[in-house]
Amino acid sequence: MRLSYRPDWDEALERLERWWAGESLGRPAMSLTTPKDGAQWETLPEPPSLWDYWTNPDYVIPRMERSVRNTAWFAEACPVEWVNMGAIAQAGLLGTRPVCHPTTVWHEPFVEDWETYEPHLDPDNEWWLAKKRLIEAFLETADGKWFVAVGELADVGDIMSALRGPARLCMDLIEGPRERMLEVRDRIARLMLEVYERVTGMVNAHMPGTSTWLRVYHPGRTTTSQCDFSCMISKAMFDGFIFPALAWQTRHLDGVIYHLDGPGALQHVDTLLTLPNLRAIQWVPGSGEEPQAHPKWRPLLRRLIDAGKAVHLSVSPADIEGLLAGLPPEGLYLQVGCGSEREARELLAAVERWSNRRR
Repeated sequence: MRLSYRPDWDEALERLERWWAGESLGRPAMSLTTPKDGAQWETLPEPPSLWDYWTNPDYVIPRMERSVRNTAWFAEACPVEWVNMGAIAQAGLLGTRPVCHPTTVWHEPFVEDWETYEPHLDPDNEWWLAKKRLIEAFLETADGKWFVAVGELADVGDIMSALRGPARLCMDLIEGPRERMLEVRDRIARLMLEVYERVTGMVNAHMPGTSTWLRVYHPGRTTTSQCDFSCMISKAMFDGFIFPALAWQTRHLDGVIYHLDGPGALQHVDTLLTLPNLRAIQWVPGSGEEPQAHPKWRPLLRRLIDAGKAVHLSVSPADIEGLLAGLPPEGLYLQVGCGSEREARELLAAVERWSNRRR
């Protein structure tokens, strides 16, 4: 696949394929980006509403194109933009009402009774039509220049939380109706895989591979899996209700990165490490906690790496030397931003030197 916004993409792709296969690159894999030299950030027209900001291609596409055009891509960074429709976007495909905010889109829960709710995909659903229209516009604009990421394979826990409300779902997991909830869970898992296959098919008609909001490209089928709702429930509830559907979904993919968000999710690590096709875990400490590269988290990161998984971290250039002093480079995927193309080249050379110190 040739991308005019990154002429050396084939070389980066070869390294990415090795990383997905668990092979060492001699340094951490990195999504290393910086503003392009001579970048021109033209002023764009303001959308008339928040709905237009999130869903109208006339406003979304110029914003995304400006971003990817003005970015320089180094190491394993793929020129990619994400069809972003806010938090738990797939819930809108199952009947919630999306509520647009300046920084995200939330969904109003509406399910009053699991016994009477029947999950289904309506081809005339307004949210689906908006998503489809955006994907088509992205693909038309990006063709031959950059890659289009379409989002994650949505987890049933977060979807059911959006449909019912998190507090009510917590009570449902205690009081039931359990058998009916298991039926709904499995139906939603199948529908979410169907959505994933539909949108992946749209992308693959133009370009091979997949990517998500983490912007880690895979030549096959990938997802950024997650269940933020898992922070609200016990390990037993997660293992018995959430994880079976999560494991079933991810078996259909070639490589998975799991978004582990907040200390409340740490109780599920041992279970998550059994996920089929799990390549890496993205650790996000959560609000008010020390940042990802802080020494406080080194025992956790070491535990994940020792289990044979990589760790995806968003870090500053100043964090990397310290990380490499205590962790093996082959266990890291680092998302890093620099201030200039020169700084990015110098950092990449330094990372190779710091990695060689461990040999």
